[in-house]
Amino acid sequence: MNFFAVSSSSKVNSQKNALKKGVQRNLHQRNHFDSVGIMRETLEASKNPDTPCFKVHAVVEGNHNSENFNPLFSFLEGHDYRAEFGFLYRLRSDVLTSSTFTGHSDENELIAFLGVARETARKKRLVWAQTRLCFLLGKLCAGRSKFSQARVYFEEALSLPHEGFRDLRLLSSIYSNLAAVYLLQKNTESFFALTERLVALLLGIPDCLESLEDDCALKYILKKAVLSHNKMAEARACHLLAKHHWNRSEWAEVVPFLERLLVLYAVAQGTWSISPSHGYLTLGRLYNELELPQLSVSSAKRACLQPSATLTDCLSSIILILGCVNTEEEASIPPQLAPSLYQALSYTKVQGGGSDQDRVLIHQLTVCLCQLFCKHRMVEHAISHMHALVNYNPQSQGLSLHNHFYSFSLTRLILFFARSFCAIFSCLSLSLSFSLPSSLSFLILSILCSCIS
Repeated sequence: MNFFAVSSSSKVNSQKNALKKGVQRNLHQRNHFDSVGIMRETLEASKNPDTPCFKVHAVVEGNHNSENFNPLFSFLEGHDYRAEFGFLYRLRSDVLTSSTFTGHSDENELIAFLGVARETARKKRLVWAQTRLCFLLGKLCAGRSKFSQARVYFEEALSLPHEGFRDLRLLSSIYSNLAAVYLLQKNTESFFALTERLVALLLGIPDCLESLEDDCALKYILKKAVLSHNKMAEARACHLLAKHHWNRSEWAEVVPFLERLLVLYAVAQGTWSISPSHGYLTLGRLYNELELPQLSVSSAKRACLQPSATLTDCLSSIILILGCVNTEEEASIPPQLAPSLYQALSYTKVQGGGSDQDRVLIHQLTVCLCQLFCKHRMVEHAISHMHALVNYNPQSQGLSLHNHFYSFSLTRLILFFARSFCAIFSCLSLSLSFSLPSSLSFLILSILCSCIS
């Protein structure tokens, strides 16, 4: 008995591995990838972008060589946004001091250098260089808790471009930093007015979220939407907050806003143009990152049961569940896979399943699903699915060998049903004190096995 148990367990494990590889191959051919994994790789790749580094020259009173600022001016000047600016806008003050500028001994020397550069840009009428220098000086002063001086620099940066801002990410960065200063100085009137502008900009152009430093403005608009009972505005605020923390790779902070967004979608009864199945899959991957396997499995099951779910969503939920269930604790096919297997099998057949890839996938899904049915004594369902698999696309070439295997599997299922049936009669015979004739057991077994023909 131990030999057969070990052999059966090894076969199940090999089938689990084959299922996982087959599903991954199918997803790869459908150009589907893990969103959390892609975001992590993107963030890792963007940690050290190709941005210039500027040398800080010592400031001598009364002797300012404007040629020292030419590389900095040529980089900062320009109406439009560039990718290098985005990296500069996102940097914290301490990182800005150590990575972008070199040759200075402390922050005071850097601030003095940038202050002279700002005055030189003003004299040369380099408006955008002066604007971005004011922004950098404001960030450095705010990092040193000199909020009054930071406010002056940020307000000057807002007032300089008379023709308006074409670099909207710079505008959102100035709004965000200035709003944080207003909040720290308890200037609530200016904070609320500026926050309304910032949120309107973020709602219209979500890409500006990349340059947002904190979420105080977004949390304010979320609170305002909740108090006004505006579900649409609340959902939009939750989406922006989730995306903001997602861009910063703060997975734990993404979860509550994504959860609330999915709840709001359910309340709206599917009138919004979003895919809840994608949302639940993303939520499941986040739970997996936070080492919450049960919540991850639950989200994966919800994803494949959504009306908007596709075959790709069902296959993704299978991969997610297999990754969450501990193979050492669960030696057989995990029962949590049942909804995903059933839905994926249905979608595969609906889409035609004419290719060899689809037929292999149908075979793997059916075998795993039948094993789950047998394990939980639902043999009738297992036999039904095996019959459907044998009768599926009988005109296909090269499937005769598979059909023999399916018939053999079907025989094993019926024999298992026969043994279970006879075991029930044996229990009845013990309880009622009469023996079950061996001829009757043989007759039952013969009748059940005759169903194969």
